Amino acid sequence: MIKSQKIVYLSTCLVVLFMTCSNLYMRRTSEEQGAHNEDTEDRFFTFPEDPTKYNLADAVRSTSYLRPFDEIIARGKSGEKCATMPELMNWILKQFHESEEEYPWLLAYGQMIHLFREKDFVNKNRRYIDDDMDTWALPETILWIIEHEQELFEKFGWTMKLYGPSPNVITFIQMMASCGHKPANTITKVHDSKEPAIELYPLIPALDDDSVLIDAWQGTHFPRDWVLPAQNYTFKSIVLEDEITLELPANHDAILECMYGDWSVSSNEHAPKRKVCGGDTATE
Repeated sequence: MIKSQKIVYLSTCLVVLFMTCSNLYMRRTSEEQGAHNEDTEDRFFTFPEDPTKYNLADAVRSTSYLRPFDEIIARGKSGEKCATMPELMNWILKQFHESEEEYPWLLAYGQMIHLFREKDFVNKNRRYIDDDMDTWALPETILWIIEHEQELFEKFGWTMKLYGPSPNVITFIQMMASCGHKPANTITKVHDSKEPAIELYPLIPALDDDSVLIDAWQGTHFPRDWVLPAQNYTFKSIVLEDEITLELPANHDAILECMYGDWSVSSNEHAPKRKVCGGDTATE
């Protein structure tokens, strides 16, 4: 009898201990998310002064969303529709084009190829050709988008995830629809959202030569006059009611040739990293 009572007593202690630990963990998680949300409003974001000093892994060591996980999940499960990727891009680009300030936001990498080769975001079956939208953006463009995240979340159901070598230094951004998305602080593509992610690669002036722009994560170098001024490209997508005006690099042909060679031929190879484009030569 005494032995049985001891077993019951020990079992009760274990249950109490488990519940106590669970409550402490949940309270800590809630406090961390609340602190993260408060910090986001006052965070100062910057960009690497010299992107070349980071290797590819270190450049995206830190990840953070601009709002707590529970808000993203709740919005995604609310039943309220999220805007499509082309709808969101179209709205943001219209804000840029109507502004007195310049906010270059350019198609990049594989997305430029799809635009010239397939002439749309989607195929004839209205399925997205790519699983994300590659873009380049200057720091002022990225800061504008970050500052308007609240509006993008409320109006369109989209938020974003920042990558960098430290929490306030940005080398890469993923924008994603909350619908279907399960947020996680891991380095991965966005495969669970109902819309393709929009990926932003910051272009930073080279430390010793501002005539060169460097992709802050990929490390690729481009002559500034290959990139700017941005060239408008207006076309009609089958998934949009109105025309959309996208932005392309000033010398997109030279960029595509440097990055891919004969890009008109379909290939599964990705753009090389750390490539230096410019003049008559391109080195890796």
